[in-house]
Amino acid sequence: MDNDPFALADVRWATTLYQLIRTVDLEALLFIDIETVPEYNSYDELKKHNPRKAQLWEEKFNHSTRLQQKYQSAEEAYIHEAGIFPEFGKVIVIGIGAYARNTENNKSSDYQLRVRVAGSSDEHKLLNDFTSLLKQGGRFPRRTQVWQNQNAARPARFPTNALYLVGHNIREFDVPFLARRLLIANQELPPLLQIAGMRPWQILHLIDTMELWQFGDQRGYISLDLLTCTLDIPSPKQHMRGKDVFTYYLQGKWEDLLNYCAQDVIALAQIVRRFQGMQLLDINKDIDIQRVNLDESDKNDEENK
Repeated sequence: MDNDPFALADVRWATTLYQLIRTVDLEALLFIDIETVPEYNSYDELKKHNPRKAQLWEEKFNHSTRLQQKYQSAEEAYIHEAGIFPEFGKVIVIGIGAYARNTENNKSSDYQLRVRVAGSSDEHKLLNDFTSLLKQGGRFPRRTQVWQNQNAARPARFPTNALYLVGHNIREFDVPFLARRLLIANQELPPLLQIAGMRPWQILHLIDTMELWQFGDQRGYISLDLLTCTLDIPSPKQHMRGKDVFTYYLQGKWEDLLNYCAQDVIALAQIVRRFQGMQLLDINKDIDIQRVNLDESDKNDEENK
């Protein structure tokens, strides 16, 4: 009974997702976005280093009408599509954002958005950095209560003082991709990502802004760019788009990649403010961005030894 979140006397409940997003403490939200690319830099590298996986990719291509209609060969499809499949792709950038109350008088908002975006060509290193950050709290508010509705017989109710993970298409992409890649890397999954086998009503701590916008309409997909445009929020896609990520990665343009991911995190935080009827954050005053190139950090450490 002690582990039953419904038995907690201090929990304030919201009965709908809309009500939650309108009333939730902004410091209870952790915004997340990831950037992914194919696991190998080319199809030839895939065949050289993992011929078995290359064969399985060819089988996937041959059984996919969508891929065959869009691309001329399995090699072409690999370059453009492998990055969206956790079995054939990898994570290269992870961005996290959280609100904290402002303590400075020169800010335009009661809250400051703290964003940390990290990137690395070494996925194991990046994932370890991500999980360590969640465990330690770091520059983000510490909230240890992770709520999951384990009891399917209970009505869907949302505690407004627990920790929620917010992203765009987070339920179908970011969280499953991260969880699978962590498992592949033989790393422990943070409690927020331990959702294997759970039903939709059991993972209400995952707030998907795409789902939030649907209001029950399951027919359409809305991109983050279109949603921000619709809500009159600055576009996070001004300088590059998702299709450019792999090219920028091969060219070593880490500053652009980190900025791109950071802008997506900021857009998520601004969307929530619109749902709460709040003024948008001043990008120049209310947002603090920390960009970490883990590859460059390790290089500097080696040089300083």
